[in-house]
Amino acid sequence: MSSSSNLEQLIPIFLHDHRREEIDQCLPLLSKLSGEEDHEERATNHKDNEMVEYGDVNLQIGLPSSGSSYSHDHSHDIERNPNKEVVLEQPNNKGFEDCDVIINVSDELSSSSTCDDHRNNFRFWIPTPSQILTGPTQFACFMHMWGHGSQYRKGPESLKETQPSAMFRLPCYCCAHDCKNNVDHPRAKPLKDFRTLQIHYKRKHGLKPFLCRKCSKAFAVKGDWRTHEKHCGKLWYCACGSDFKHKRSLKDHVVSFGKGHYPAHETRSRAHASAEDEKTGTRKHKTEGKAQATATQQAQPKKAKSENDEHNGVEDVESQFEEFCKAVKEHLSVQQMRGILKANEQDSSGPDDSIIRRCQDMLFYGPLEKCPVCNGNLECTGSNYSCKGAYSEWSTYTFSTRDSPRKQVKINIPDSITGEAANLINKYQDPSNRPHRMLSPPEKPFSRMMISLSGRLSRTHQYWTTEIQKHGGKVANSVHGVTCLVVSPAERERGGSSKVVEAMERGIPVVREAWLLDSIVKHEPQPFEAYDVVWDLTVDGKGIPWDKQDPSEEALESLSAEIKLYGKKGVYKDSKLKEQGGVIFEKDGLLFNCAFSVCDQGRGLNKYAILQLIMVPENRLHLYYKKGRVGDDPGAEERVEEWENVNNGVKEFVRLFEELTGNEFEPWEREKKFQKKLSKFYPVDMDDGVDVRYGGLGLRQLGVAAAHCKLESQVASFMKILCGQEIYKYALMEMGLDSPDLPMGMLSDFHLKRCEEVLLHFIEMLKKTEESSPKARAMWADFSNRWFTLMHSTRPFIFKDYHEIADHVAAGLETVRDIVVASHLIGDMTGATLEDPLSDRYNKLGCPIHPVEKDSDDYKMILNYLEKTYEPIQVQDMSYNVSVENVFSVEPSAGLSYDEVKKLPNKVLLWCGTRSSNLLRHLHKGFLPTICSLPVPGYMFGKAIICSDAAAEAARYGHTAADQPEGFLVLAVVSLGDEITEVTKPPEDTKSLEEKKVCVKGLGRKAPDESEHITWKDGIKVPCGKLVPSRHDDSPLEYNEYAAYDPKQIIDEQVSIRFLVGVKYEEKDAVMDTEE
Repeated sequence: MSSSSNLEQLIPIFLHDHRREEIDQCLPLLSKLSGEEDHEERATNHKDNEMVEYGDVNLQIGLPSSGSSYSHDHSHDIERNPNKEVVLEQPNNKGFEDCDVIINVSDELSSSSTCDDHRNNFRFWIPTPSQILTGPTQFACFMHMWGHGSQYRKGPESLKETQPSAMFRLPCYCCAHDCKNNVDHPRAKPLKDFRTLQIHYKRKHGLKPFLCRKCSKAFAVKGDWRTHEKHCGKLWYCACGSDFKHKRSLKDHVVSFGKGHYPAHETRSRAHASAEDEKTGTRKHKTEGKAQATATQQAQPKKAKSENDEHNGVEDVESQFEEFCKAVKEHLSVQQMRGILKANEQDSSGPDDSIIRRCQDMLFYGPLEKCPVCNGNLECTGSNYSCKGAYSEWSTYTFSTRDSPRKQVKINIPDSITGEAANLINKYQDPSNRPHRMLSPPEKPFSRMMISLSGRLSRTHQYWTTEIQKHGGKVANSVHGVTCLVVSPAERERGGSSKVVEAMERGIPVVREAWLLDSIVKHEPQPFEAYDVVWDLTVDGKGIPWDKQDPSEEALESLSAEIKLYGKKGVYKDSKLKEQGGVIFEKDGLLFNCAFSVCDQGRGLNKYAILQLIMVPENRLHLYYKKGRVGDDPGAEERVEEWENVNNGVKEFVRLFEELTGNEFEPWEREKKFQKKLSKFYPVDMDDGVDVRYGGLGLRQLGVAAAHCKLESQVASFMKILCGQEIYKYALMEMGLDSPDLPMGMLSDFHLKRCEEVLLHFIEMLKKTEESSPKARAMWADFSNRWFTLMHSTRPFIFKDYHEIADHVAAGLETVRDIVVASHLIGDMTGATLEDPLSDRYNKLGCPIHPVEKDSDDYKMILNYLEKTYEPIQVQDMSYNVSVENVFSVEPSAGLSYDEVKKLPNKVLLWCGTRSSNLLRHLHKGFLPTICSLPVPGYMFGKAIICSDAAAEAARYGHTAADQPEGFLVLAVVSLGDEITEVTKPPEDTKSLEEKKVCVKGLGRKAPDESEHITWKDGIKVPCGKLVPSRHDDSPLEYNEYAAYDPKQIIDEQVSIRFLVGVKYEEKDAVMDTEE
């Protein structure tokens, strides 16, 4: 075999290439690595006597690389310098019988490096994982070796030169690639010796098989586990009142603060130590312990005694439980344990380890009660009792409690259990004699975290250090080995400190200060991705799921995102088949295009899926499949397959549909028959059309469309707003329903009706349930999962009150419903800007729109009405005024004409608030009543059309955000009828009001001054008085609200839209936070 071929075989060994099988074996017994005779022999055979040794299988002894991997550095050096001396030796000694060859490479290979001379002579070793975990084959004593053969029966001299002491004293580098002790790390430092490496590898990279039986903390090294378990749960106290988990921490505290600080008492002090512990202590320790114990007893005799007694009682129970567990394991088989659990109505499923742990807990502490929510089985986790049963097919519900839900009954023992096993169980049959299980305290949000602070934060570093330590974490001055680095958002603008740069190099998360606050408030560590300051500067770049991003970053990405699926006939953008002329495959009247969604927050599920059959020219059928989270394209499961046989492609589509949903495809597609399955997807039923976020005019098309429009300039500008994509994208983004992967603006009537049924059913069920009961909380969670499965959101959450239902569910459903109407009306306007699409959509609207002249009486009346009944609306810390941009008179074709309105009795001109995204639907089909009845403003009067005599009330609905200052207020003529019912609180029964068809007036805390009311033309009253306090201070309404009921619930015949007032919201008094 040539030297070059041998070298090619050896270099991958040094790199620990996982393509080569590693033989899990002990290290060979090595004699001295380099004796004097060996060096003399090498000097004789080779002219260059400065050698770097490489020996044994997967061993690397030589110079550490200063950059790239070892094979890259040295193999290329050899190829470029063929004259350099490479010598291959086959070792003879018996310790190397199972090893590959030793390679000795001249120091010339590393002479070009920048290392110093002492580094050139540095020798090290890189063992493989199998060698580290297996360890060396060593025999402790000569008498043990006697049984291994006659060659070891010649006395201790026969064992000389067989121990690999020289090898195991060599410095070692870690073989884990991402480890700071890896030879390729830019700041790599070798570990002291092989034993140190073993401990390091097990702690940092190995499994953790040793579990603390008190707190369930896992350890990799047995010694660490023993030490921890010995002291787990103990506290050491200082005379100042501070407590410490470790004795060394107490000693450091005493040394640091000096006078007045001394060890006051421990959970098991020297005064109460066992005889064995007393023997091990030195005379000095004994003297100090007695003195401290005496001082403690004098200072706090009763408290110390009670605490020690309590702790000793807990320790006694734990020791009894440990002995009991050993006895149970000895006398009962796993099969018998399953039978005992089943006989006592406990969970008897799962692996053997779970069965043993569950049975031991039940026999010693008593059987657990059933879950009060889902009637499932509770299980003790160490810190609480929890159940993750299925509440419904839509959701799982995680119930947890720290109370001990034990049955006070005797344990049922199967007849097959006899003898010692039965006696063992009978010992704890009496419920009154069973001990109470002490649970470990709940884990703090920063437990096992090392956090570093950098830059000027809103609070001092000392404040955050105290808070972090209070909540279980530790603070480090450097970023070396920390969990995350907390910085101010301004740190990024300043270019970042050295800490930030080093954290980015090491891959450590750099998060905003808000991460600390939110983690403390929510009692659990929040995901770093949502608070990352430098996520877009990292090597991976974007691709973070939207739910893990900062809300402001998510909003920007949502508004700029391109819609990937616009409707039932839309080819999904990521398939890249639309550019090839691909269309959705259709067969027997079925379109093979499905979108799915699932949300189960108990299981952490919030995903969507796309399944399509796409036919491209030349009859090539492709199946496209994608499943993942919104914004997480790199982590999504995605594939495109071409099918030569159409029938086989259809069968695969049907199979995937059943795999995702647990239902058949054809019954769903033809008859909408579907049964939701637990943890399975639910179809998002799309309509045949184009989502307005895709088909509406983009920013670049708006100017061209308006320039070619034949309408009056003001009307053209108005239509340009209604036909653009922006207002609809913004509305869905505010609602959190802005997924670009699902056509939320092109849902079918069936899907919207399903959403409405789920909402109304939940409201009815909630009326029959106590608000604070566990079942009520489970109902809220179940409804939240149902809603966010039907209406996919990037940020699902558990609804908690009626206000959230009104803002996110009822208003969201009404908005989506109106956007779907706008999508059908606008259609696909892409590429059609030169054909005057605005005029075409204006004609389809069927609602004449005319600008009102500013010097007309109508304009002056409206301006006066607005100025007197408007008050600055408060949005967080900002106050907003409005200024009138323009006024339009309108006459919708839906509903009554103006001539018919004039004949109605008791007519009043009132304000109506609406989003700009809902306006197109109102003009096209008239107002629709609210979708449900809720005890909150805007929904408290049931299914009615809500108006107000205060422009300030309507402005709340029209205002969206500071970066969307334009909006519209609606003025409508409302016929109040001959009978008006006035209320000051939400009516208990809104159905009776709907049936009576009478107008309801909700009296607010403020009302227009009646002395300033006027009568407009045709007998229409205008309540344009200045807002003054009313007599109803306890009303839940700030301003008066009028509820007009529609008996047909299709279009309203009591309300007729007359004017649209275009306004601009202007910031009034910005409240600046000047606190640091």
